[in-house]
Amino acid sequence: LSGIPHQRRITKSIYYHPIKYQISSIRCKIKTFRRKTQDIRSKNRNFAEILIGRISLIGLIRTIRKTMEQKLFVYNTLTRRKEEFRPLHAPHVGMYVCGPTVYNYIHIGNARPLCVFDTFRRYMEYRGYKVNFVQNFTDIDDKMIKRANEENITVKELADRFIAEYFTDAKGLGIEEATVHPRATENIDAIITIVKKLVDNGYAYESEGSVYFSTKKFAEYGKLSKQPLE
Repeated sequence: LSGIPHQRRITKSIYYHPIKYQISSIRCKIKTFRRKTQDIRSKNRNFAEILIGRISLIGLIRTIRKTMEQKLFVYNTLTRRKEEFRPLHAPHVGMYVCGPTVYNYIHIGNARPLCVFDTFRRYMEYRGYKVNFVQNFTDIDDKMIKRANEENITVKELADRFIAEYFTDAKGLGIEEATVHPRATENIDAIITIVKKLVDNGYAYESEGSVYFSTKKFAEYGKLSKQPLE
């Protein structure tokens, strides 16, 4: 008998409250309507963002095309004027930049050309050129030998340490690594061959254990600097 009133209460709550049922139904419809409205707004917003993105992309493409069509002029030290840049083997461009002598940390004087040539290289790549960027490490000279002896280590150990430090500093400046980083010690045989050829042809001479280039032998020496030999 105790269960009957309970069942009656449940039955009454279901069948004898039509207003509550209608309110609940209306609330569900309102929620559904709001959800659909939000979906429509979201889709419209996404569509607008996509449209704006496409317009911006089209503008960017047009700007790039316009830039590509423009001629590139560089200053020619030999002629002392700006001239149209015409690579020998387009679209390939070769750049050789003198790197540091790695007996110490790089200083601001080393960092400046790094930034300048890195910027120029990036622009060339932006223009669509395939740049072969070569930057050497001078890892053998009198300064390196002197410091290695002072620290009682090999010249190679000294070079390895400061080449690693160079890459740390260059990365901190946002400098891209070169395509190739040749070391002087990796090309000693080729260097000796070139120097010997210069000596044999009279363009270089030996004096007190060193070899010097004979500036008077080469008629066009000073052509770039426009400086007289005297």
